[in-house]
Order: sequence, then structure tokens, then C-alpha cells
Amino acid sequence: MKRVKRWTADLVILAVSSVLVVSGVSKALDATGFAATLASHGRVPASLSRQAAIGVMAMELACGMAAIALLPARSRLTRAAVVLLAAMYAAIGGYATLMTVFPPARPVGCGCFWGASPSADWSIIAIRNAGVAAVVLLAVRWMSSGRTDQRAACA
Repeated sequence: MKRVKRWTADLVILAVSSVLVVSGVSKALDATGFAATLASHGRVPASLSRQAAIGVMAMELACGMAAIALLPARSRLTRAAVVLLAAMYAAIGGYATLMTVFPPARPVGCGCFWGASPSADWSIIAIRNAGVAAVVLLAVRWMSSGRTDQRAACA
């Protein structure tokens, strides 16, 4: 059972990390378009939308790639990277919640994956990202419990 939990945790972490990397790459390939999308949300001043877009891209790429790169090590640093990954999904969910509670004047896309949708359902995005963050934290727990059980078995 421990092995199944570890493999499941690894697959979950690999999948959600890969999603963030692909999302970051898609934004990087059209940084100007993503900056315009952020500006259209009305939460970031147009003059700062380029910097905000670069920050979001960098965080998505860094969180996703760190979790993928450190996954084989199964160390405390790996768990820290995966918690950061969950925090990134929670932050995206928080932003989507803000957009749900205070919607923009006109429907706008979220800016995910090459402008996946011209108008986003922010409540779905908020729920999805909160759920992903929770699943990632469960995966961290499974990683940690597997390690603790292994140490106890060796003692």
C-alpha cells in the first residue's frame, strides 16, 4: 500500500507540475497577449501588466520545473518544492475567486493555455485550482508518510 501511495503521489505531482510548466510556456510564447489579458481583467494597471505577466510566467515555470526536477530526490527540499507548487495553485484559485466575487465589466478569458477561452467561468477555475492544491498537499502527505514508515521499519 505504501508503494501505491508513493507512486500515486509521484504521478499527481508530475502531472500538476507539467500542467504549470506547459501553462508557463504558453504564456511565454505570447507574453504580449498574456499581458493584455491581465490588463483586461482590470486588477493590474495596464502599465504594470507586462511585469505582472512575466512574474506569473516565471512563477509557473519555476514551481513546475522545481517540483519535477526534485521529485526523484524525495527529500525535504522536494516536499518544499511541492508545497510551493500547491501554493501556486492556491494563489491562482484565490485570483479566480477574486474575479468571481468582483467580475470584470465585460467577460474576459483567463489567459491559460494559449487563450483557451474568450470568456472564463471564474468560479470553475477557482474550484478547480483549490481542488488541485488540496490534492497536491495530500500527495505531500503521502510522500512524507511513506518516508516515515520506511525509517520506522529500519529501526
